[in-house]
Amino acid sequence: MQVSIDALRKSVTVWATNVLMLLGLIVHSACAPADAQWVGPVPESADVAEPERGPEATVLGGDPLLPGDLEGIDDEQLRYLRNTIFARHGCDFGNKTLAEYFGAKPWYAIDLEYTKERLTLVDQQNIQVLLKAEGDWEAARTQGQVVVIQQSDEASETAGGLEVLDAYLTDKEAVANGTAPEGFELPALDFYKETGVKKPLTQVPQDDHGEAEPLEE
Repeated sequence: MQVSIDALRKSVTVWATNVLMLLGLIVHSACAPADAQWVGPVPESADVAEPERGPEATVLGGDPLLPGDLEGIDDEQLRYLRNTIFARHGCDFGNKTLAEYFGAKPWYAIDLEYTKERLTLVDQQNIQVLLKAEGDWEAARTQGQVVVIQQSDEASETAGGLEVLDAYLTDKEAVANGTAPEGFELPALDFYKETGVKKPLTQVPQDDHGEAEPLEE
């Protein structure tokens, strides 16, 4: 009987010890500071503030500059920023100061085939914004004319592109509804683009030999 009582006492002691340890863990967890608790991964939908882009990053990305982007920038940095537009296209500067400045940039690489034709419309508009910020109003007015000319050129190219697309879609519809000439095979859209086809090939008059007459230039 003595052995049974000792065994019972030992069992009760172990149980009580385990209960006390469990209570201690619960109290510790409840008292832990909020910032020390793991709350799981941040949801993908959570808003995360992106680092603010500077004007150099905007120019290098080919994005438009706003006048407010240039506040607090002195004339020297404005000049470097304006020439960054040319540098990103690989311009080889004859000016020693510019050559040394951009030569230290890890992204800069001279392209011997560089021409100003590579400048996009946004590039030209950024140049005008920077010239105004530098206070060179005469150059800014001249640059404004360059912007207008490039806008007109790109608008003309877009209009021509729409004619090419319309010709292709007209031929595609003719093939689909069975109104295309017998034996007509629809060329790929790339063919229309490369050759500048602006009139549907299915509507080109056929000569006596059944061959299409040359398209007008």
